[in-house]
Amino acid sequence: MDSTGSSPLIVSFFSFKGGVGRTTALAATAIQLARAGKRVVVIDFDVESPGIGTLFHSSTGGNARCGVVDYLLEKSVLQGRLEIQDYYHLCDDPKIIQDGTEIAVVPAGVVDDMYLEKLARVNYEFLYRTAEVASGDVSPLHQLLKQLRNSCRPDFVLIDSRAGFHDLGGLSLSGLAHWHVILGLPSEQSWQGLAVAIAQLGRHRVLAGLMQRECLVVQAMGAPSGEFRERQVREFRERSFDLFAENYFDPQQSDSSEWPVPDPESIDSPHFPAVISWDSRVAGYSHLADVADFLCEGEYRRLVATLLERSGRSNT
Repeated sequence: MDSTGSSPLIVSFFSFKGGVGRTTALAATAIQLARAGKRVVVIDFDVESPGIGTLFHSSTGGNARCGVVDYLLEKSVLQGRLEIQDYYHLCDDPKIIQDGTEIAVVPAGVVDDMYLEKLARVNYEFLYRTAEVASGDVSPLHQLLKQLRNSCRPDFVLIDSRAGFHDLGGLSLSGLAHWHVILGLPSEQSWQGLAVAIAQLGRHRVLAGLMQRECLVVQAMGAPSGEFRERQVREFRERSFDLFAENYFDPQQSDSSEWPVPDPESIDSPHFPAVISWDSRVAGYSHLADVADFLCEGEYRRLVATLLERSGRSNT
C-alpha cells in the first residue's frame, strides 16, 4: 500500500516504553481527522495490553467479536472465505466524532478465557519475515491492510503498536507504515530506546541501500510550564538532533545525499520534536468521550497539524 494518490496514509504510533501517552496521541489524531470528515481506520497491534476496541466503542454495543489476533490465526485457514467486516466495528459516538465520519476500529481481539491461548499460537517469526514483503499474497499483515482498504476506503490508517522491539512492537518499524510517530521521554532509558528505533528507520536502511523511513519524534509527558519546561524542551531538542545526526541523516553531505544533516533549528526536519505536556485531564480518563474535545486542542492539535503538513496531507 503506497502513500500516493488516493491510497491511505498509514501511520504507526510507537514508544519504547509504555505509559507515555502513545494511545492517547493516536486517539487525538483519529478524532481530529474524523471530525474533519476523513475516513479513518484504527488498528490495535498492542496485543498484550489491548484497549483500542473498548476506547473507540460502538454506540450500539456491537463491538467486533474478532480482531487482529483472530485474523492472524484464521487467515491461513479461511483464505477467501474470511469476511473482513467481522474484524472491525464503527465508532459512531457523537461525543467523539461530533458530526464527522465514523471511525473503523480493528481491536486486538476480545479479552476472554481464550485470548492468552490465541496469543501463544501466533507465529511472530513468520510475521517478521514477511513484514517487509510488498506482496499482499505473502504477508498476513499486508493482507489485513489490503482488505481494510477495500472495505473501508480509508484516508488514514492509524496503528497502535506495542511498546518495545519484540513481537508486534518491532513491526511498527517495518514496512507496514509510511510514517512513524515515535514518543519518548527525557530519560536515559528512553533515549537508548529511541536511538535503536531511529537507527532502524535510518542508518540501517541507508547501509542496506534503502531510503530512510519518515518519522516524527514526540517529547511526551513534558513539564506543563515555567523555566523548567523551557530547559527540558531545549535539551530534548538538542539531544534529538544529536541522535538523528548519528543514526538517521546522511553524514556525507554530498549533492547526492537524500537526507543531509540539517540545521539543528530546522522545524520541518525529522529530528525537530513535537511536544505533548503532562495534563491531569488525560492522566487517567475512563471514557474517550470525556476528553475528546480536549484532544482536539492545543498541543494535540499542533501534533496532528505537524503530521499532516510534513506528510503532505494538510490539504487533502
